[in-house]
Amino acid sequence: MQLEIFDVKKNIDDYSAESYTGIYGVHKYWSKKPYNIIRHFIEKYSQVEEIVLDPFCGSGISIIESILSNRKAVGFDINPSAIFITKQMLNKISTSKLYESYLKIESKVKDDINSLYVIERENKKYLATHFIWEENKLTEIWVPKTAQIRILQIQLKVILVLSVNSITIKSIITIHKMIFFIIHE
Repeated sequence: MQLEIFDVKKNIDDYSAESYTGIYGVHKYWSKKPYNIIRHFIEKYSQVEEIVLDPFCGSGISIIESILSNRKAVGFDINPSAIFITKQMLNKISTSKLYESYLKIESKVKDDINSLYVIERENKKYLATHFIWEENKLTEIWVPKTAQIRILQIQLKVILVLSVNSITIKSIITIHKMIFFIIHE
């Protein structure tokens, strides 16, 4: 039965990994396995209410998929981060309470955070969503649905002539100036 995993006749495309969405997209873990394939093996090789053991539970996918497949699960790992992640993934959280907490925090910090992204051009204020950098230079600022601010870096060379006690000093000063263009959609 267990050797069926390696059945040569089996088409490998039947085990296409799905991307990490929902709860599985919450964190990165270096050995995270495709949840849909893990669930397939759990359902194929165990029965409802049986115990699934994962002695290297890592990101907790096997434990979560076991529980979601109506199995009991036992998992452990030498890495305390793995245990922490798995426990957090299994905690039942009230989404309404979580959302209420988010709204409270948002109401306290939103204006302060947004003030850091306000761009003022042509006597209008824009809340920037993206700052595009190329070769360590700010080249573009995106603002939602109204305008896009294009930045040109201009280098000006200015000859400065100073007269000090009848000695004339000429200096060339390079001035970097940013010019903002607003392109309306």
